[in-house]
Amino acid sequence: MVALTADIAVLGGGVIGQAIALELARQRGVRVALVDAGNRGGEASPAAAGLLPVASSLTRAGAMWEAMRSSAGLYAEWLPDLERASPGVQLASRPGFVRLARNEEEGAALFELVETRRGQGFRAEFLDAAAVRPLLSGISPGAVAGGAVFWEDALLDCRALLAALGARIEALGGVLVRGAEVASIQVQPERSVELRGCGIRVSAGAAVLCAGWWSAKLARQLGVRLPLRPARGEMLAVRCARFLRHVVACEDTRLIPRGEEVWIGSTVEYRADSVPTAAAREDLLGRAAELFPHLRDAEVRRQWVGIRPCSTIHRPIVDRVPGLPQVVVATGHHRSGYLWAPITARHATALLLGGDLPVPAGLFAWRSR
Repeated sequence: MVALTADIAVLGGGVIGQAIALELARQRGVRVALVDAGNRGGEASPAAAGLLPVASSLTRAGAMWEAMRSSAGLYAEWLPDLERASPGVQLASRPGFVRLARNEEEGAALFELVETRRGQGFRAEFLDAAAVRPLLSGISPGAVAGGAVFWEDALLDCRALLAALGARIEALGGVLVRGAEVASIQVQPERSVELRGCGIRVSAGAAVLCAGWWSAKLARQLGVRLPLRPARGEMLAVRCARFLRHVVACEDTRLIPRGEEVWIGSTVEYRADSVPTAAAREDLLGRAAELFPHLRDAEVRRQWVGIRPCSTIHRPIVDRVPGLPQVVVATGHHRSGYLWAPITARHATALLLGGDLPVPAGLFAWRSR
């Protein structure tokens, strides 16, 4: 039995858990232990596309969009620090995010979005159908009525980022425990938390439940029902000789350049099965081929599934458990875990240690106050 003592225990090793553990480890005198059931950096996080779509978001303004913009902006602080800890690794790039319009109505909406983003200080440009074709070599003639390019939205190397986060946490004195599923959570009368699993016991003054969809199972042990459901998403990686230079979005389809591969995503089904399906493969290839016909016969190199934590209240949940101030829940980010990770980490840290919240408390509350 491995026994650990920490000031704060973080349950879940995906990007949200590691972001929180890093923010806590940066606080002087705080001992952090991160416990993850797996060995690859969470369930949804290694399977993610790695997009940070802020300017290209169809949400034009409002409190949630402003929080999202602030969170993406924190990567300017994160990435240099993490890249110094991982020499020779580029964690992010900005290939340009191209959003396509299928018809004139969508084109008009994109034009208005570009004007809004320019007013907000972003580099963005509207393209008519003729201008789209030379930008996206191989696109089907007549497939789209126009588009828009957002040049500042970033694309992350998710697995490299997860590895860099873990290395930085350990460098700051945090403890990472992999392959240890937490079977029980007990909150002691003296306002401490004890976690037990196969071969491990962690005693801490506080805990963060950020195990993605499985946070709901952990929370039930504390008598809490989270407004959370699993959202299963499949993606493909196909071999393609560098024809695509930009991220492409059209309706629910995403095409992402990754060297000599193009990633195609993604599907959404509200269940927790992690086995890839032939139906999803055909669906994704068909959607991609509507835009780029030669992708219909592309070599499929990989197909994978991620189980995302989907909040049924349509916002991330980063909040104290009612009646248990030493337990914070941080989950429900659905497809946008990487986008929300930096500000989630700061919000959770402020809830645990005190200090100003980076967003209004109600914005991430799991129920109305």
